[in-house]
Amino acid sequence: MNTTPNENRRHHERSTLPPMLTSISVQYIQGRADDEGFMLKRCDGHAYDLSISGARIEIDEPLEQGQMIAVSLTLPEGWGDVFTSARVVWVNDQDDDPGPRRMAIEFTDFLATQDRDILKKFLRLGTIRQAA
Repeated sequence: MNTTPNENRRHHERSTLPPMLTSISVQYIQGRADDEGFMLKRCDGHAYDLSISGARIEIDEPLEQGQMIAVSLTLPEGWGDVFTSARVVWVNDQDDDPGPRRMAIEFTDFLATQDRDILKKFLRLGTIRQAA
C-alpha cells in the first residue's frame, strides 16, 4: 500500500505517554540460516505514544522496516506489563536521529487476551492525553 508522507495511516487514536516513564523491551532474531546462525537480541527503550494498534518508540539500535519483534511494554502508573508481537512500520534515518532511533511499531498479536484488555483499559482510564 503506497501512502504519501503526510497521509495518516492510523486506525486508532493514539495517546501521548509521560516522557521516559513507559519502558519498552524489544527482542528480535538477528542473523540468517545461511550465516553462522541466529542470535536473540534485546534492546530497551521508551514508548512516546500509544494506541491499541501500535506505538512510537525509541531504542538504541535501529531495526529494519517490516521486521517482526517481540515487545514487553511497561505501562506507567502501576498498570503493569503488556506483551505483544509487532511489525516495524517506519524508522527515522540516522541524520534525524544520531543517537537512539525513533520508530513506529504496529501490534500484530497480543500474548494473551488479558494483555489487550489491560492496554484498552489503560488507554480509556489512564491519565494520559490524546496525541495530535
